[in-house]
Amino acid sequence: GSGTTSSPYTIACYRHLNSIRESSSSSYKLIKDINLSGYTWKPIKSLRGTIDGNSRTISNMKISVEETSDSDYRTYFGFVEFVNGTIKNLKFSNVKIQTNVSSPSLRFHIGAVAGGCGVDGTIYNCDVTGSSAYNLQITNADVGGIVGVNTGYVYDSDNYDSQMNVSGYAGGIVGANYGRVEYSYATRVAINYYWNTDNGRVGGIVGYNAGNGTITNCFSSGTFYWKSTSNSRDILPSLGYVVGYNEGSYSNCGTNMTNNIEYYYWHFIGRYDQSDRCFKVDEGKVGYQP
Repeated sequence: GSGTTSSPYTIACYRHLNSIRESSSSSYKLIKDINLSGYTWKPIKSLRGTIDGNSRTISNMKISVEETSDSDYRTYFGFVEFVNGTIKNLKFSNVKIQTNVSSPSLRFHIGAVAGGCGVDGTIYNCDVTGSSAYNLQITNADVGGIVGVNTGYVYDSDNYDSQMNVSGYAGGIVGANYGRVEYSYATRVAINYYWNTDNGRVGGIVGYNAGNGTITNCFSSGTFYWKSTSNSRDILPSLGYVVGYNEGSYSNCGTNMTNNIEYYYWHFIGRYDQSDRCFKVDEGKVGYQP
């Protein structure tokens, strides 16, 4: 191919996949499944072109989220750091994203497909399957099963059977949403919330849905876990089966998630309850809605 929409470059191996970063405004199409076992994937910095997965699978992608002090300081992490083009019809299996950072100096945005999806970005029919794990107990972060922070369009992109160990803003599909999320399912997802110096906003689909964010025709299943380790009155996370903290709109969204949470409360003198923003709105679909 020549890298155009009608004649995309074809991707058949790790070397081809890695070369996308050299011309990220071109068009690409996978023609084979690609196994990244043995590699630590360095995210493609940006994408303004198109990657058509052609229903192929990238398996065993491992990403290490690190804080650096050099000129290449990164705050977006995923297969692609930031998308202002299109990623479509691409599957990921057995994704592993992990970190030793707990509170970075700048906010991190982390997702399997992309750290961020910009206003001109589209992520369409991209799924995460297999025993994927997100070990990201980072306070200052947006973590999504598909995209970390979205100001564009996420459509028909599902997260199956993942385990998400999180602390900041996190969702089964998108961590923080300022755009549109539609027809996307988080299925059999285990979300383990760890309170870590700040209150998280965590949802089965979206962690934080901003005033201009919309969520439509989405569904979540799985289990929320949280065990509070302190009786501090400052602990007040927003946890919801669809949205953790909602300032935008959501419609036609369903859930059969359950929760297993343990927290401190005192209902006599000086009442407080650490679960005051957990599964409180619309039969638990929303944790908190101001």
